[in-house]
Amino acid sequence: MLRRTSFTPSAITIHRCIYMALRSSSLMRRHVHATAAAAKKLKQNDQSISIGGVTIDKPPRGSNRPDLIPPLNHYCWNNINNHNNDANHNNNHSHSNNDNVLSSITSTVPPCQVSHLKWMLQKDLFLRQDFLLLGTPNLAKERRQLLLLYASLIDREVEYVALSRDTSEADLKQRKEVRGGTSGGTGPGTGTGTGDAGSNAGSTTIYVDQAPVRAAREGRLLILDGLEKAERNVLPTLNNLLENRELPLEDGTMLVNTAFDGGGGGDEGAYRMISVHPDFRVAATASISAGERSMLDPPLRSRFQGRLVQPVSVGDMLESVAGGGYYFNGENEEDAMKTLTNLVQLAGQMTDGAPLQSVRNAAWYLSRHQQSVTPRAALNAHGIMSSSTSSQEERVKMIGAQDILAPLNLTSHSQISNSATTRHDFIQTETIHNVKSLIHAALETQRAVALVGPKGCYKSSLAREVALAHVGNRNNTHNHNNRRNEPHENYPYPSPKQQQQPRLPQQPQHHLQLFSLHADLNARDLLMVRTTDDATGNTTWIDTPLTNAARNGGCVILDGLDKLRSDVLSSLALLMEHGWTALPDGTRLVARDSFRVIGIGHPPATDATSSTRTMDGVEGSSWITPEVQGMFHWIRVDPLPAEELRELLVELYPSLDDDIIDKLIGLEKELNDVSVDSMAEQESLRLSLRKLKHICRRVQRNPDELGNILCNTLMMDFLPEWESGIVKRCLEKAGISLRSRDYGSCKYTMDEELLKSCRRVASDPLLVPNVRFHENAGQAEVMGDILEAHSVGEKALLIMGNQGNGKNKVVDKLLSLLNSEREYVQLHRDTTVQSLLMMPAIENGRVVYRDSPLVRAAKYGRVLVLDEADKAPVEVVAVLKGLIEDGLLSLPDGRVLSRLEAVRSDDRDDNIIRIHPDFSVWTLANPAGWPFHGNDLAREMSDVFSCHTVHPMDMNSHKEILTSYGTNVEPRFIDTIVKIWEDLRVAHERGVMAYPFSIRESIAVVKHASECNDLIFGDYVVKKKHASLTPSNLSLFSSTHFQRMGSRAQLTT
Repeated sequence: MLRRTSFTPSAITIHRCIYMALRSSSLMRRHVHATAAAAKKLKQNDQSISIGGVTIDKPPRGSNRPDLIPPLNHYCWNNINNHNNDANHNNNHSHSNNDNVLSSITSTVPPCQVSHLKWMLQKDLFLRQDFLLLGTPNLAKERRQLLLLYASLIDREVEYVALSRDTSEADLKQRKEVRGGTSGGTGPGTGTGTGDAGSNAGSTTIYVDQAPVRAAREGRLLILDGLEKAERNVLPTLNNLLENRELPLEDGTMLVNTAFDGGGGGDEGAYRMISVHPDFRVAATASISAGERSMLDPPLRSRFQGRLVQPVSVGDMLESVAGGGYYFNGENEEDAMKTLTNLVQLAGQMTDGAPLQSVRNAAWYLSRHQQSVTPRAALNAHGIMSSSTSSQEERVKMIGAQDILAPLNLTSHSQISNSATTRHDFIQTETIHNVKSLIHAALETQRAVALVGPKGCYKSSLAREVALAHVGNRNNTHNHNNRRNEPHENYPYPSPKQQQQPRLPQQPQHHLQLFSLHADLNARDLLMVRTTDDATGNTTWIDTPLTNAARNGGCVILDGLDKLRSDVLSSLALLMEHGWTALPDGTRLVARDSFRVIGIGHPPATDATSSTRTMDGVEGSSWITPEVQGMFHWIRVDPLPAEELRELLVELYPSLDDDIIDKLIGLEKELNDVSVDSMAEQESLRLSLRKLKHICRRVQRNPDELGNILCNTLMMDFLPEWESGIVKRCLEKAGISLRSRDYGSCKYTMDEELLKSCRRVASDPLLVPNVRFHENAGQAEVMGDILEAHSVGEKALLIMGNQGNGKNKVVDKLLSLLNSEREYVQLHRDTTVQSLLMMPAIENGRVVYRDSPLVRAAKYGRVLVLDEADKAPVEVVAVLKGLIEDGLLSLPDGRVLSRLEAVRSDDRDDNIIRIHPDFSVWTLANPAGWPFHGNDLAREMSDVFSCHTVHPMDMNSHKEILTSYGTNVEPRFIDTIVKIWEDLRVAHERGVMAYPFSIRESIAVVKHASECNDLIFGDYVVKKKHASLTPSNLSLFSSTHFQRMGSRAQLTT
């Protein structure tokens, strides 16, 4: 038990009274003293710094860049200063304001952290040594905050580098840029230039200094965050800079630790010497974990003075949290202390400790909603997840709708947003309302929220609804301190007094952004994209949706957090936690007050067969690493209960028969109760909300086809035999009958009225497919199925079938009947997201980007046909999810494909490409597995598409097609081929043969027989198919097929 005596004011004062003098307009150094009395006697011209008895008389003066000093009020945890900002926002370092900031820090910094600050001051300014803070991965947030607090207290200018596996030598030294019409680099950020011999006359290659070089030249503190994440052969680039303060650069200059007067001697190839500033220092952080991969390079490690940052003890943590001035409605001081004690003791159960700031965040959240959530739920929401067990499920506990005990205490703006909806098709059930309340409550106090749930369970729709409501509220309110280069005013928490103050109207400058994440993105791509200017050929940097939202105070949805490597995702930690970060172009991004992030991700794998990407590429590991846990407010999104699911479907599809809805709900329950070995198998059998909406949309038009639509949606024809059997049993229990398919004959006629109603007027007839097609009932049935989905508004279709079954023929013929223009893309193994979105070309020696077929189709309302989609990486096709579901997709050149009417009101018209209402995506793919060797697109993305199956041809349709090609072939010969191919189909379905023979091959046989007279059919079949037969099956093949074929002489043409 904690003793009450540990909270005596004298004990706290002795260990952590840290006061500092005020910084005047001339940027005088702050003075940190051990007692308040000494601070009051401090004179304005005293520039010394003292922490824990260590005093530095002449601290670094910096390079007159106050914007590079971390803002101090990020560490004012009880936010006493916030209510003074109204009067002092033009003078953020006024006397009373800084007194409040220092008083806040004094009451919340525990003794162990004061010891760390003292040690860093000794290493930095007294011993002039580079230093390294080490600790467990879950304390990465605390180590980062200690470094920034230290720099803020002593007014140290900071250069920050978030290390990742993609960090290269160019990120640590100099990066090449092309500038037109310049004669070389000028100023501290450039080096010498070399003229380009290309056709773009006058262009120059310059070298731009990166953060380590800038820090060395200007005497700043260089922070290398996450040494363990970088490749081991990259960081040794800085070894000589760390050891001897020397570093050769690509532009011909060399950093040296002795001042030179300029040139490098008389030799033509000599270096141009630049002295390293004596105040330059390197501060690094690194995580210690098990495994050889996490070990630091010994030569690099030996160049730092290390210190282990251990978790704050439970007693000190409770004192620190209690000093934050949290306000609990209706509770006296004793009850409030009991609540905080319970919270801190739960946090202390973490095996490797909990970050102090995360515990403070949880304490504030609990003080706001103490009647609505438990302390355990508040900790789970802030990434302090249970670690008492080793199971993956226990380590990723989050707050969810089931954890709400009473309505949350939302602000007036959030209450309005939570009760209203911005879209007519958004239905708010009780569970959705509760999750929506959790998101609004989180966005009131934190920048970043993560929604984690299985596929198709309304995460994207809910995130879009909340983001639009947040943007609308921010557009109608005003925060006078919401300037781009000013810190986040009320972060992390507004004081209770400030919550009651009215807010002024806001300028309409807030926007919604969607950033579709994929596995190919690196840490730089999350913030900026490098491109070239079409007019000049210069290299430029373009903001991503994340950076754009931070600059303009908007809300961004990060869709696909689970697709990123953990080191790439953790590179955003500084932006999420502190509201600023260093950009790849060398500038610093400071987010506006209204900047918010809503992340979306799937749950981590809980079994060995499922996999997620991590920094090490280890299969089966969780993407929610201990460091990522501290970056977001975690909210679990569970599938809707059966009652609410029925309520939602009834309201969305009022014309649908209740009996059909009951059958679908029953089938959904039966499939959820199936016990399978892996999460991937469970998701392939699950009827998600998104899949149910696809089904209901089509069943409304044709209720008799419920069984066929369900089979297509679940892709039953391509499931393993045991999974297909499970689905059939579940369908029987739900009272859904299946129509058996007759492969002997098929009778189907296209609906001409429906076809006529969907026909378009082509603006470019040359893009309408013109294909040779022989009418047959089998393929007409597939076209009718696709046409029905297209007619009810399905904009994305997944058309799957074995090779050679006529997928392309069916699609091209239907587009021809619809008179619809087509944009065609052939995907393959090397297809990237970049190549799918933009087409690079070289014009007049410059790299320019042209619209890809996807962009053209979206702009002009054409049908985009993606062929062989299973051959491309899954993330390439997955990036279309935002375009299909959310109507938003950011292009590499800064433009945005948008279905919304107002996404970014300050963008020029040429930056927003309005998606044409007729735009559709038709995706063609083969089944996963051997012999196609493609990705399992159906399992990964089938819920996004309306799924359709191209079955093997029935015998009558097969005969009609072969007859059209074999005009000179006897009918008996064609009948024999049709029968053989039917037996081959049956053998493939039974598993006797692995290779699925198709109509494409039978057509080839008939074409040869029709044009040539030297084909011996029996030899042709045996020789061509022999490789697909095993010795045990060869006798079956011979006895079945040669008996039908008769003697060899009779089948010679």
